[in-house]
Amino acid sequence: REFSPRPTHLARVQGSAEAFAMQTCPDSASDGKDASFEVDVAEMSGRVHRIGGLSADVQFKTLLVKVANALDHTDCGLGLVLGDKLLTDDHRYQTMCELGVTAGKVLTAVKMKGNPIYEFSGFVGDEDVHPHATNDTIVQVCFLGHTCVLVRRTSRRIWLAGSDSFIGSCTYDICRGFYRMTEVGVAICSWQQQFRRVRSGTTRTSTFSVNDSGWIRRRDAVPERLRNLEIHDSNKWTKWHGRVIDGECVLGVRMSGKGGAAEVVQTLALA
Repeated sequence: REFSPRPTHLARVQGSAEAFAMQTCPDSASDGKDASFEVDVAEMSGRVHRIGGLSADVQFKTLLVKVANALDHTDCGLGLVLGDKLLTDDHRYQTMCELGVTAGKVLTAVKMKGNPIYEFSGFVGDEDVHPHATNDTIVQVCFLGHTCVLVRRTSRRIWLAGSDSFIGSCTYDICRGFYRMTEVGVAICSWQQQFRRVRSGTTRTSTFSVNDSGWIRRRDAVPERLRNLEIHDSNKWTKWHGRVIDGECVLGVRMSGKGGAAEVVQTLALA
């Protein structure tokens, strides 16, 4: 059944790699091996489904079937994000216990089949302009049913001659919302969830330091150019085909830092 997602789900998701270490599973019913439990599975739209009838020795393929039925999803394969790992059909014969899927866990469903993705390269209007800096921005947008997802990355490099230092930074924006398409092919997007992450590094002679803000919620911070998407204009937007999540990339944009692509998908789906 469906119910409204709550931001507190994020606190329940275990993001550490240790959650995926192979475990010594109980061998007897007295240790809870046969005890039935439920997990929550979120879609990228934010809808959450409760999946029951699981136990420690149930194989992952059983969970995939249950999720596909709950989502009425029959046209392509599904993957489930748990913590910092993407679980796919490759894990089908592993058990819930082996994968760390236990009662109360929250997973995020993603399509493993490719989707049309629209790419924009150029200034979007909020870059920090500096005479000695270079900015390189790329924006990727995907439409999933009534839901739209946006990933933006701006790479900035600046040389500070006075301190003999070099500063490089990557600003990531991720957004989820709803859209309507006009007759001329402009997608009018309302971004309900907006998050930003900034990773910067400074090099001074033989030293190097990195700062990472982590994902921070933002409101009404998306530039106008990213609210009215002229995807019909092939001179501005390029259409290609790819997965929502592919390795450490989301919509083709590589996600650096702790958590990687899996954390991005969970952040958007469970916000």
